[in-house]
Amino acid sequence: MKPSPFTYLAPGSTSEALAFLSQHGFDAKLLAGGQSLIPALNFRLSTPSLLVDIGGIAELRGVHLDGGMLRIGALTRHADIMRDALVARHAPLMAEAVRHIAHPAIRNRGTLGGSLALADRVFCYSANLGWDVAGALAPLGARLCVRDDLGALVADIVAAAQPGDQVLVMSNGGFGGIHDQLLAALAA
Repeated sequence: MKPSPFTYLAPGSTSEALAFLSQHGFDAKLLAGGQSLIPALNFRLSTPSLLVDIGGIAELRGVHLDGGMLRIGALTRHADIMRDALVARHAPLMAEAVRHIAHPAIRNRGTLGGSLALADRVFCYSANLGWDVAGALAPLGARLCVRDDLGALVADIVAAAQPGDQVLVMSNGGFGGIHDQLLAALAA
């Protein structure tokens, strides 16, 4: 099958991407590596009217040290993490684990942010372990909030939100209406 028709936009900055998403609401989808979204589009499991390609936003890519903390951008591809000297030095377990993600095509296109945002099982040591990327990164000291209860997740986001915050939720539709629940909770 082929995707349903959509408009394609490629913003040059995070602020421009957020503006597009704000204007078009939940009928827009973010595209980065595309390893999860493209198959969903092709099988028409996802039919957005707008595709916002954030793959060219440089500020979301790369690995660097910031005050002694290793920071990995959301658009950093698994293959780049695998070859990065800073990751090898400061997070050797991650450097080793990333070598076992899927196959080279996935590692060359898939991004860390996409795996986190979509709770993708691509980032696994073994399918038998049932670990997702958040579970795999937690022992490395990463600051992550992992929730298996949608109500608790929504409550945590609402509790942390400050006036003027923009809450961006990337979902492949598998989170039981998180967008609607967040909108209602944040409007209250």
